[in-house]
Amino acid sequence: MTRDEAVALVNEGLSFRRSSPGRDAIVVERLQEAQRQREMGEQPPWFLRTEDVPFTATANVPTIALPVGFWQFDEESSLKLYTSGVFTRNLEFGAFDQLSKVWSGSTETSPFAVALRKDTIYLFPTPTSAVTLFADVYLHDDELLADDTENLWLANAPDILIADAGLLVAADIDDEVAIKKFTAKLQRAEAKLFAETIEREMNGRIYAMGSNN
Repeated sequence: MTRDEAVALVNEGLSFRRSSPGRDAIVVERLQEAQRQREMGEQPPWFLRTEDVPFTATANVPTIALPVGFWQFDEESSLKLYTSGVFTRNLEFGAFDQLSKVWSGSTETSPFAVALRKDTIYLFPTPTSAVTLFADVYLHDDELLADDTENLWLANAPDILIADAGLLVAADIDDEVAIKKFTAKLQRAEAKLFAETIEREMNGRIYAMGSNN
């Protein structure tokens, strides 16, 4: 589903039958706002998960930059260390201050643990040679910037963004009827997404339309 199609469905829920450039622009802003709000939560949707994202560490440098659009690590998977292309071990996550004390003065030459910082991960101890880590992560989705844009939200859970945006616009104009319609739509969409999440977890698969997973 493209952004234009989502805008049309929001307008339909508001009982607007004709397109209006000014109103459509407001709906686009509300779709973008709805996505930002959804991506501020602590439970990312399954379709924003990317498997085996590489993190390359430079010798004698303890930090690795997080990828662009990073949201969070998948708590159900491990951070895997590879040395010279060979799997070495899974790394443990921990608090920076605690790990700093534990690994202070260590003579180990490759990392055993990591701490998540604002824009980086910090390796403990610092590797003395280049290593690569692989992790399953959740990344923020592309913004809906163009008319014909389809991002992963619109490909996999369009009704959630449509309902969220519709509720924002309906609240702006005090349309109680539209609020009830979009609330019901949102409840159905969230129930569907929850069921899909459970099914994928039980089947050990997390595949998203439009993704490489």
